[in-house]
Amino acid sequence: MKWRDPVDGHIFWEPPGGGIEPGETAYEAAIRELYEETGYTSELEERSAIVARDYVFAGRHMAHDEEFFMTSVNTAARPEAFTDEELGTFVEARFIHPHDLDELDAPLEPPELFTILEHLEHS
Repeated sequence: MKWRDPVDGHIFWEPPGGGIEPGETAYEAAIRELYEETGYTSELEERSAIVARDYVFAGRHMAHDEEFFMTSVNTAARPEAFTDEELGTFVEARFIHPHDLDELDAPLEPPELFTILEHLEHS
């Protein structure tokens, strides 16, 4: 998914994701966020990877660990339940082959996404 930062306007690519709400597990939050941002209701694979994130969004520095999950889908993403902030920052969504990640027209978050995907694929 491609986003525009609402404060400084920088554009970046990032897989669907978001915060964990009270009472949710990381897995439950990932399923909810996947639906909200893409319309997908796919089950996630059980394997996951913990990824150290360090970035700035909306004027806030974020440094934390996130759990990444994998799923398989075969239809185009369609945002279903964006927040007002997401509506104002969303640019586009499309499938990108992992080998094409280094050819994106804007930075990728996290930058090591290809390595994370390889780890998830082979773990």
